[in-house]
Amino acid sequence: MSRFFVCIRALSINAGVLVLYGHACPYGCPLGWYLGHSNDLFGRANEGVTAPQGSKLFQLCLWSQHDTTLASVILPLDMGSFQNWRALQLLNLLPGFCGFIIMLFLPESPKYYLSMGQDAKAMKVMERICRCNKGKDATLATLGIESVTQTRLQTTDTGHCAQIKSLLTNYRKYMTIMILIVLVLCGFGFALPVWMVRIRVSMQSTEEETTVCEHMQGTIAAKTAQCDLKFSDLLDAIIHGFVVLSVFIITSLLLFVLSRRVVMLTYIAIAIVGSLSLNFARNSYLILVCFFALIDAPLCCIRLLFTFIIDLIPTYLRGKATAILFMMGRVGILLTSLLVGYTLGLNCLVTFNTLLICLVVSSILVFMLPSDRRVRETYNS
Repeated sequence: MSRFFVCIRALSINAGVLVLYGHACPYGCPLGWYLGHSNDLFGRANEGVTAPQGSKLFQLCLWSQHDTTLASVILPLDMGSFQNWRALQLLNLLPGFCGFIIMLFLPESPKYYLSMGQDAKAMKVMERICRCNKGKDATLATLGIESVTQTRLQTTDTGHCAQIKSLLTNYRKYMTIMILIVLVLCGFGFALPVWMVRIRVSMQSTEEETTVCEHMQGTIAAKTAQCDLKFSDLLDAIIHGFVVLSVFIITSLLLFVLSRRVVMLTYIAIAIVGSLSLNFARNSYLILVCFFALIDAPLCCIRLLFTFIIDLIPTYLRGKATAILFMMGRVGILLTSLLVGYTLGLNCLVTFNTLLICLVVSSILVFMLPSDRRVRETYNS
């Protein structure tokens, strides 16, 4: 429950930044730009999950389809001087504001207090949780619990700078690997959806079946002052949302029989096939499937990557590790957008083959992460 509200807090902050950027922009917002960043917000809510949770997937399904449906209604409307995409962003801030208010009444995590050596505060929070779950008369003592503890406690009281230094020195190997992986995965999962929509809309304007590179060669995107959107332009994004949620569900099922590394390597292999196929695919539906393979497979690897933080990083350093990875993920989104933006029209083959090389490198880095068996041995030792 506490992790869910932490996700809501992250959603509210990211949504606020998104609206700030939107109001700072003097021109209309392309649909792909909005969908790329809104998908980023939805992805945040499912990261860091170590076990399949059907209720969370169901919630994400309702949430994402609500957002897409709301976009399909509001974006085509003519609102005069007030752009409709800004109204859409303001409406999507409401859940974030509600989550922020709820966060004010939630206690800190007992595990965090334990990792900081504040056992009394941890027991106080546990007592509060016990009363909420078992009734007002229930206490930890009646349940036979006298004290709580956890492994990898913080031994000394250090400042934030010292903790960051400890994180980047004592755990530099795994942090470096995860930073490089998240650069690639976030770039593919959150930057490429923007370009997928733009490319698909551009290719649908011509009836001739060509490859993406043949279509983009010498093509210059028309600059329009008004964003003219139709439902057909939103259809690919709606299908994309269903595909992402389906892959999330499949991932939860695969984790019953396969390790995280195997699932991540399988998804990256699917993305590699999609990147190769985009070099020669001509059929419109095949191109769409290739884009889904190139985008959705890395996107669904992100939450699995963040579970390694739970296994490899102590509790009192996990927040900083997660923040660093999110920050580097944003850098990956920017770098991927710049790569595609500057090379797609000039030499499309360079674009897809560079993305292919990045996927191969990320697969090698994923293979360097510890296996689940090795993680269990570390905990038992």
